[in-house]
Amino acid sequence: MSRCEANFNMVRCKLLSTLLIVCSVGGCGRVSSTPVVSPDGLLEAVPDTTGELAVTIKSKDGPILYRWETGASPFQWWVVEWKDNHTLQMASGDIGAYMLERQPDNTWRESTPGMVFSPDGKWVASTSWESGETKKLRIWFGKVQGRRSYSVGGDFQTDFVISDPFNCAHWNGNDRVIVKAADGERSWMKLEDGTWTYEN
Repeated sequence: MSRCEANFNMVRCKLLSTLLIVCSVGGCGRVSSTPVVSPDGLLEAVPDTTGELAVTIKSKDGPILYRWETGASPFQWWVVEWKDNHTLQMASGDIGAYMLERQPDNTWRESTPGMVFSPDGKWVASTSWESGETKKLRIWFGKVQGRRSYSVGGDFQTDFVISDPFNCAHWNGNDRVIVKAADGERSWMKLEDGTWTYEN
């Protein structure tokens, strides 16, 4: 065996060892196509792992109600679970957590736990932490233009701390968002030109 071949085999072994460690720690390949049944037993969410991660929602008697293609790799760790009879959550190592929410007209709306839509569905407020240590809030406001398309009306990095980035914001009508900070409530208001301003 040449020196080059020996080095190549050594590198290959290291790569395989690393892959095995990553798979055992990160959940590589923990993908199931078993249907996940809603709590009331009327709906099924069927993961599809033939390419990218996709989920099909159908009624128990067969008709497909909605199909959601995530754009995420099926080789990452992920789970599909019903939060209630109308809300399905997907958690993926590629894209984080997403929610599918059944609307009163039986359509489905995609969101993330950190995205809260206005009552009229025309705007979305998205919240996140600056970091896991400081938990300073970042919030942006987007005008809904399509399934995953938004035009940003405001983007704010705050100096106050929140305790939960996923459940801290709620809408007060269609023009005001209130955020629960660690030291009380803060709010933003939409102006007539579609931009947003911090109130207090």
